[in-house]
Amino acid sequence: MKIPLRVRKRFGQPMPFVFIIVRAPHVKPVPIDVLVDTGSPWMAIAPGDSQRLRIPVSSLEKAEEYQIVQLAGYKFRRLLLKRATIHLRGEQGKLVKVDMQSVTVLQPVGKPSSYIKQIPSVLGSDFLVAGRFALHFDPANRTAYLNKQL
Repeated sequence: MKIPLRVRKRFGQPMPFVFIIVRAPHVKPVPIDVLVDTGSPWMAIAPGDSQRLRIPVSSLEKAEEYQIVQLAGYKFRRLLLKRATIHLRGEQGKLVKVDMQSVTVLQPVGKPSSYIKQIPSVLGSDFLVAGRFALHFDPANRTAYLNKQL
């Protein structure tokens, strides 16, 4: 099954994006636009999306490993949202669900810049493994999709 991605320019380069819904306790299920990033080891919810989802960051536990990470040149504390299900749409609008043991929620370290709210959330390699997805990305032809291995 294919999940179509949108290819759009970000940071001057074509990149694959998809809308998802995060389902977890105390999280508002609103669609967020996320970057598919195989260079990221984890799925990560950026601060702007964390606010839109109303994630109660003060109640999240800190990651034991890699407690401080960098994204887009900024440092973040890694917090863990446990037992989340990620929903996205496949071809013909079919709903696809991926259960995640945890999802990283990024909390800025130090005084945050106003630019931080523009940093996109990412679907990392852990999501691709959990969902059994292969990524097809052809930036020259502006095509991208996730292929779910059955």
